[in-house]
Amino acid sequence: FNPNRGDVKLSQIRYLLLQLKHLASLHQAKIVLTGDFNSTPDSAFYSLLFHESMNSSHLDRRQVSGQNAYIRCKPDSFHYDSMGHAGSGAFLGKFTGKALNCDAISDTASQRGYKISRLLPESLVSFRNPLQLSSAYSEPCAETSTGEPAITSYHSGFIGTVDYVAYERDKLLACKILELPKPNVFWQSKLPCKHWGSDHLSLCVEFRFCE
Repeated sequence: FNPNRGDVKLSQIRYLLLQLKHLASLHQAKIVLTGDFNSTPDSAFYSLLFHESMNSSHLDRRQVSGQNAYIRCKPDSFHYDSMGHAGSGAFLGKFTGKALNCDAISDTASQRGYKISRLLPESLVSFRNPLQLSSAYSEPCAETSTGEPAITSYHSGFIGTVDYVAYERDKLLACKILELPKPNVFWQSKLPCKHWGSDHLSLCVEFRFCE
């Protein structure tokens, strides 16, 4: 989870993607990868997962996941596009508030005396995703939208999108998705609440095989 350890996140996803590629080749499997990735849609991590490579300008490990820009934000920090997903109720959004300065955010490792380079090693920066993955909830980006839902998680320390359903776009087709609630739900209380039993919203997708 640690937003300051992008090097750990990239090492973990690199290992996972390579293992998935190996298993898929052995068993002719079709890959669907889901979960809370603790990374936002405008991050280098997201770019690696869904666009095969990471933006090489994101060299600071504290900026890899994009989480630091969303800490302690509120729902009114987002621009909402009510026409997201053909106007059927889900919403797309883009963060419009002032991003926090990473230098002002405490780094627990540094406080404990560990000397960890803030720059990512070249082996992580140059890694390319061996799978062709798409996000099931993604739509074409606009100036006011990242293309993903604005919010999939909201608690006392964070609000934003970190949950994704990734699938191999050359083998699977996302036919249906479970729409997310409208943003006014989040103007009333943080999650979990009496209407939502988790601090993350549920994502659900129906796929069919391309072949």
